Amino acid sequence: MSERTVYDYVAVIGVDGMGNFNKDAATPNIDKIFENGAQNFYGYSMLPTVSAQNWGGMLLGASPAVHTLTNGYISQFEYNNDKLPSVFRRIREVYPDAFLASYVNWNPINHGIVEHNMGVELGTDGNDEVLTDKILPAVMKKPKFLFVQFDNVDGAGHRNDYGSEAHLDQISLTDGYIGKIYEAYEKAGIIEDTLFIVTADHGGYNRSHGGFTVGEKFVYIGAKGKGVPKGEIGFYRTKDISSIVLYALGISFPEFDEFGYSGQVPDGIFPETKGSYKLIESEANIPEPLPTPSIDSEKGLYSYIDKEKLKLALFFNDSLKDETGRNTEFNEFGLVKFYRQGIYDSRAEFGATGYVCYPQLKIGDKGFTFSAWIWKQEITSLVSLFGNLNLSDRPNGAGFQILQRTDDVLILMFGSGKETEFVAPLPEGVSEGWVHIMVSVDTEKGFVQHYLNFRPTTSGYFDTDIFKDFNGGIFVVGSDTSHKKVEQLFYIDDLFIIDGVITENEVNNLKNYYNL
Repeated sequence: MSERTVYDYVAVIGVDGMGNFNKDAATPNIDKIFENGAQNFYGYSMLPTVSAQNWGGMLLGASPAVHTLTNGYISQFEYNNDKLPSVFRRIREVYPDAFLASYVNWNPINHGIVEHNMGVELGTDGNDEVLTDKILPAVMKKPKFLFVQFDNVDGAGHRNDYGSEAHLDQISLTDGYIGKIYEAYEKAGIIEDTLFIVTADHGGYNRSHGGFTVGEKFVYIGAKGKGVPKGEIGFYRTKDISSIVLYALGISFPEFDEFGYSGQVPDGIFPETKGSYKLIESEANIPEPLPTPSIDSEKGLYSYIDKEKLKLALFFNDSLKDETGRNTEFNEFGLVKFYRQGIYDSRAEFGATGYVCYPQLKIGDKGFTFSAWIWKQEITSLVSLFGNLNLSDRPNGAGFQILQRTDDVLILMFGSGKETEFVAPLPEGVSEGWVHIMVSVDTEKGFVQHYLNFRPTTSGYFDTDIFKDFNGGIFVVGSDTSHKKVEQLFYIDDLFIIDGVITENEVNNLKNYYNL
């Protein structure tokens, strides 16, 4: 094993909205800095490809489903989480007297991701050129860790299209700012002891981002330092920045935990760590299509979930019938198809071909639990699993929507002029296969708990005013109430709505129902 290189200083320069479009732009400074370093133009942004989720991932070393930060949240609330401290706090605990600095164009990063009691010098300016002029004196103070976020590239993408001439021109301007910062490290006499990194949080498609298109999901990372070999950086995700920084400074970080700290050190930056990156591998859940037990039989669903609590039971065995008998009316729009290889019997195919509405459904006054098997696959647009919300008119309506994306499930809630959202992860190591999800909502306490394969994962609180009028309208499986068909085909099996918050015993009962 190669001898470990420990750096005295680390600088991370983040370019919001650059993705990997710098490969198409004139970037003489980036080219020169990293010509003898290591680079990867095809690292991955975390989903959703949105700023808070990815800057949070970088500075906290966790996926968006774990840190749960959103653009709106970090704009309102300061960050303080003892279970998931930022990279600044982890450095401060080892180097109590070190100079640490965070200079950002988009101030919510400093407001809602960097702890305010860690003695970090926080600087901000809405113009990247002016921000650079503020950063240069900070470099002269020899920061143990300097974090920079430039934002004007993202603004150019939103205004003119990502990849447009104006967007690429702004990347070229930002390249000049990066060159000035690098020169400042040279003038300060510390560049030889600095690991210098440039990366991006996400790219974009047309004038937006948040999805998983090629333009949105791929991001650049370049690393230069005395121990960095010339070559290519291996598999990289934005949440790995924290681990790279800590490792470079000789600071330990938690062991990999998919549902906690999960940042890692990619190959190609530190020779001695080659081969240590853990790619999550899980077997796809593709069961034999056993027959569904009759709902009131000894092994039927009523033996595991109280009959009175079950508000909706859709087995999708070549039928859209509610097996509880409560919701005798339903309206099919288009054509919902059925195929074998469901969890029990057949599965339902929704999306481009059709969806179904249940106008009689009442899901519970104090709360409800959504339970279903979904087929994990690459999702190119938001997929509406279940809800009573018109997504295109959501500021004016009340309700919720549960949506599937490639790597997570999103729940949106709107009401009383307020809104909130929660994200729950899906297994990273499964490209295709069945995954069981549950979303349990306590409308009295304002609390949401997600479950993945019968294991509790993320949770969070919301304003209870949101759900004052949430129980009305038509509930839709496979679309929202706008009656717009989702372009993508997707699969669901055994969709249940349970009255109230699900208990630990009921979770285990459902698990046993599937002989798991």
